[in-house]
Amino acid sequence: MAKLFDLAAIFGPSNPKSVKIMISNVFENEKRYVADFKESVDTMIALLKKLFATSIKVTEMVSGSVIYNQTRREQDRIIKNLLLDFVEIMCNLELTCQYFPEQLLDNLRNTSLPLFMANLHCLMKGPAKQEWLQESLEKR
Repeated sequence: MAKLFDLAAIFGPSNPKSVKIMISNVFENEKRYVADFKESVDTMIALLKKLFATSIKVTEMVSGSVIYNQTRREQDRIIKNLLLDFVEIMCNLELTCQYFPEQLLDNLRNTSLPLFMANLHCLMKGPAKQEWLQESLEKR
């Protein structure tokens, strides 16, 4: 499955139609990849759940409602890692939606993945992001 994502990421932007056809052919000719795809969707959901829990912790940490024994530098590292993980998942999801066969996207629609994406996005756009960005800009 990782190789299909690599193929989409590397060659998709310059050859979108060819890459989409190639990936569709893989799923048509190798049915085991459908199960692998479902497993990768489950992995994305598990990662998003983990990120969701972390983002709640970050929101509490930044707003001061929960006191964590961490320096500002450690808090910044946690937030940076959270954002990087979120970006990685979103990039994989974008590749999936852009280059993978349409019938596979039903696997995404029938899961809690869209709900977790929306909730995580709202948390990251909310007070944690605003306060962290404002405080970081003030330090400069």
